[in-house]
Amino acid sequence: MKFIISRTSELRSDVPPCDGARKESYKYIDRRTVKSLADARKAKWGAEFFARGENHREEKSGDCGIARDLGPRDYWVIEFETLEELLAFQDKHGDLVLGRPLFDLVNGPEREIEIYDGYRE
Repeated sequence: MKFIISRTSELRSDVPPCDGARKESYKYIDRRTVKSLADARKAKWGAEFFARGENHREEKSGDCGIARDLGPRDYWVIEFETLEELLAFQDKHGDLVLGRPLFDLVNGPEREIEIYDGYRE
């Protein structure tokens, strides 16, 4: 399984967060709570929304009504074939935070691992 990988001490770094990490580029999805594309065109920020990105669309999902694809943006990724590999990675690097990326990625990993090597709360 492929994960976005980062390190608490260097959340946005050009330095690989660990051995085996590699950069991959993905577009990400910007979702808004506006009900329709017509309503977005009337909003103060509407012109900017339509000026950037691609695949502007209505998307009925939870609180979201519209979306667009932005990017691409580079992410560090790492893959594990087995649970044992992931656990060995934890043994080597210490505490891990498992979650979902801040933005949904177009055809990208659906989970993220943060190597928790510093305080951030």
